[in-house]
Amino acid sequence: VPVSYCWSPTLLPQPADWPQRAEVVGFCQLEASERMHYSPPEDLVQFLEAGPPPVYIGFGSMTLSRPHELARTVFAAVKEMGVRAVIGAGLGLVEAEEIPEGVYVLQQRYVPHDWLFRQCAAVVHHGGAGTTGAGLAAGCPTMVVPFFGDQAFWGEMCRRSGVGPAPVAVEKLKVEHLTEGLRFLMQPE
Repeated sequence: VPVSYCWSPTLLPQPADWPQRAEVVGFCQLEASERMHYSPPEDLVQFLEAGPPPVYIGFGSMTLSRPHELARTVFAAVKEMGVRAVIGAGLGLVEAEEIPEGVYVLQQRYVPHDWLFRQCAAVVHHGGAGTTGAGLAAGCPTMVVPFFGDQAFWGEMCRRSGVGPAPVAVEKLKVEHLTEGLRFLMQPE
């Protein structure tokens, strides 16, 4: 019975001792934006067109134990680095006056990663296999902030391949970690 493993062989090569029936075929990409005929909100398009490509920072459907603290950490690092950012929904309820200039907070729950990440300079996320694959397929340097499971593994694979800094677990993430990660992500190729 053939077995397909859905991750990038560039990120994690297929072991030489695997049987021929096992094959690493690459991340599965949904291309959801095309299937859904996705049309982004006009204010998001205007934000994206108003300056250099932003960094995407979001943690998908991960449950946050301290959302306000994480939002403050993200905003402080973005402000310190002077980068524009698109912040994924789910970072917690933040007051409008807390949002720094140059930051767009996604109000809608779903924006296809295959569309959004192509507009971004880099991505910071939880490190799920699908999100990791979408960011790398878009050519984005990637910082992983793992919550649990295989997420730290994918963060380490990004680090080893040179496309991202070392992963930092969400419960240990401080402004200086994210600032250092953003500095790595924003360096010229």
